[in-house]
Amino acid sequence: MTFRNVTLKFGSFGLVLAAILVIFGLITGAIEPAIAALALVFFYMATTFYLLKSSALIMTGAAIFAAILYLVLGRDVGALLHSAGRITYLPALIIVLSVFRTAAQNSPIINVAGRYIVNQPPSRRYLLLTSGANVLCVLLNVGGFALLHEIGIRAVRQGKEKSQRTIEIQDRRITRATLIGFSSTFFWSPFGLSLNLCLAFLPGTTWLGFAPIGIAISIVFIAIGWMLDRMEKTSGNGAVPVAEKGGAKALLGMLLMMVMLTATAVLGERVLNIPLQAVILIVIPLFAFLWAMSARFPEKGAFAEAGNLAVTAFRQLPSITNEVAILTSASCLGLLVAGLLPPELVTKVLQLAGPSPSLLGAGIMVTIFALAIVGINPMVPATAILTAIVSADVQVSAHFLMAAIIIGWAASMTISPTTATIAIASSRLNMNPFRVGLGWNGPFSVCVVAVGVLLMFLWA
Repeated sequence: MTFRNVTLKFGSFGLVLAAILVIFGLITGAIEPAIAALALVFFYMATTFYLLKSSALIMTGAAIFAAILYLVLGRDVGALLHSAGRITYLPALIIVLSVFRTAAQNSPIINVAGRYIVNQPPSRRYLLLTSGANVLCVLLNVGGFALLHEIGIRAVRQGKEKSQRTIEIQDRRITRATLIGFSSTFFWSPFGLSLNLCLAFLPGTTWLGFAPIGIAISIVFIAIGWMLDRMEKTSGNGAVPVAEKGGAKALLGMLLMMVMLTATAVLGERVLNIPLQAVILIVIPLFAFLWAMSARFPEKGAFAEAGNLAVTAFRQLPSITNEVAILTSASCLGLLVAGLLPPELVTKVLQLAGPSPSLLGAGIMVTIFALAIVGINPMVPATAILTAIVSADVQVSAHFLMAAIIIGWAASMTISPTTATIAIASSRLNMNPFRVGLGWNGPFSVCVVAVGVLLMFLWA
């Protein structure tokens, strides 16, 4: 065994321990487990540094530069350490989701449901793609997007021969629908990164409290995409859809699994009287192991299957280094940027909105979106804005603030070249990320932000 393999194993073990410490810190409310977990995440990033892609390296480098500047300027390190729990929760979520993703990789139900969604006539494909992406992405996060997009792009190239123009139109419509479906989960999914970031920063807010608002915004979000999809010029040369045997049943099974997963997390919060974020980190891997064991039930070997899942998931931990690095670095960078800004400047900027929350909400949304266009990951300004507003004790509705941030974030996910979704889509299509993002989805994202700004003024 080489030295590199040994360090990878130690790094992976540290990552598992970090997730356990995050759960312990959430339950007890202590900051020490979160600080220790953050140190272990940094250790994991160091052991897998050579696996990082350019986007992760840029984000990590920016965070390191900001940290050095933070120390040189003599900013409060204690205040930063007290925010360790906010930084470590999202990487911990990625860790447990990777276990679930491993359990789902070889599941026939996932692939059958994916093919069923894609092989629909254009008149039904958009709504099935967006709704299917909601189900898959809640269960598998960005892995669900990658799976559904891969199945869709592969289906476009099957069947009778098509012109390059036809293939491009179908690629664009499938990519856009899948991106919109994934991004719409940001508004309501209890396992989503944006919603959990807001819940971590805004004390007293709960998933149940925001979920009805988030679902309503999600419906509008999808409806905007549907109207634009209806206006899209059709290829006129699509392949005849092939019915997928058992597809509807597979999709229903996935939907039931998602409902059970969500209901168990909410029930666990009420019964155990611990934060929902902690319950989610416990329930997701538990469901993954039960799923793996059910493949052998009632035959012998169910526990052996669970053991195989544990071993496989552990071996695959180095493969999530880019996700962990981007989320950790973006969270750190957001907190550092907020700490580097002079408090007087933050107060002045917030005072520009005056007594009107609508201007504040619209400004937040447009800022996140505009920075995404120039390549700044939406998580960075979202974290910085949340930190600044909480520190300045701005009196504004938490749900209003969450809506503004998540609308800007979700719209950015369809265009920003620094997001995982655009990176995956452009890589699969072998195209420039700016063309796939801003070129294909620019009109949609601009419409979303415009409707979002209108909502801010109506809400306020």
